[in-house]
Amino acid sequence: PHYIRRAKDDDVFINSIDRKWSGALPALFLFDRTGQQAASFVGETDMKQLEGALNKMLAR
Repeated sequence: PHYIRRAKDDDVFINSIDRKWSGALPALFLFDRTGQQAASFVGETDMKQLEGALNKMLAR
């Protein structure tokens, strides 16, 4: 699923996603079945990087 930003304060929103994230866009965050962050990408992400992260998640 995707999530729509509802926080009025940018810092609150950013920290709720990932405390290490600066807020730079584009950004992509992958969460595993338990809701834990499994991978993150800031900047342009190519399909090879995304497939690698997804395959790693599925192997767990």
